[in-house]
Amino acid sequence: MTFIKLTHSTGSIYLNLDNVYSIEEIGSPGTDLIISSSGTSVTYSFATPTKLDEALAKLKSIIRVIDLDQLANQL
Repeated sequence: MTFIKLTHSTGSIYLNLDNVYSIEEIGSPGTDLIISSSGTSVTYSFATPTKLDEALAKLKSIIRVIDLDQLANQL
């Protein structure tokens, strides 16, 4: 199992990345993150869009996200 500590507006959670199958940014101006795992979805809120962007950047570096749109631009 791979756990990470995710700090959001109301505290912190240790998230098991092995069970996560979806991460979605929602809200306007983009301060909420929905993480789906094991048949449930939980929404985490961040104080500012910048804080959410920082958390997403860290998650992307850990879980090796490949951005298909950026890859297509290189071809």
